[in-house]
Amino acid sequence: MKAKSKKPSEIDYYRKAYLPHIRTTVYFMDISKLKGIDIGNAGGYCVVMNDTFQETGETEICVFLRDIEKNAKNIEYMPHASHEIMHAIQIMCKNLCMKVEDEMEHTAYIMFYLLETLIGDK
Repeated sequence: MKAKSKKPSEIDYYRKAYLPHIRTTVYFMDISKLKGIDIGNAGGYCVVMNDTFQETGETEICVFLRDIEKNAKNIEYMPHASHEIMHAIQIMCKNLCMKVEDEMEHTAYIMFYLLETLIGDK
């Protein structure tokens, strides 16, 4: 799902990760900030924050997670976080015309980096 683009200064995020080699920013946000989408009791949600990739080559993705400050370091919550990060990686690959299955090592490093950023140990 695509959302209206906002300037980075307007985004109230918990943490963010920039991947310069693929010109992608991933924002981690609390799910309470997700408006207008009914997700029920889901633990997370992933959404493209802009639709300007074709024009600018930049991508902004939001990974929304429930009770992010409490759960970011909670090992029991990592399956939810990993699931949503995988969706972000799928979006990145789609934008760059890459097949996820052909980028196994690359996407593994991206997963590692994004989880490390979320947990805050970087």
